[in-house]
Amino acid sequence: PRADSEVSAVPSLYGKGMKRVEVEKWGGSRADCVWVVPIINVEHFDSRVFGPSVQPHLNKYHPEIANRGWRDYGNKRGLDRISKMFKSHGIRCTAVVSSDLVYDNELMSKLRDLKTDEEWEI
Repeated sequence: PRADSEVSAVPSLYGKGMKRVEVEKWGGSRADCVWVVPIINVEHFDSRVFGPSVQPHLNKYHPEIANRGWRDYGNKRGLDRISKMFKSHGIRCTAVVSSDLVYDNELMSKLRDLKTDEEWEI
């Protein structure tokens, strides 16, 4: 396995405009800390392809509204709601973003705001 310093020295491992920032020292001088870091997965679903579904019997026809709706909700409203919930508890998160979304200006703007205002990692 590579050392962290080797990984952070290779910017090509990250998406366009992204740079890894290492945490200096977790927990300060304490050795008895437990860190909880929620990982929020932000995905892209191609409308031309049937994706994960709660109603698989509807994955036969386009437009496939029922399943597509709940998948899109996560990026459009769910991200706002979950960020407010974690903020109310003082918890910072890490968002793992599909590289297909880098050109979604609205979503990337939300994520940049979370990075700046709520100290999320992207």
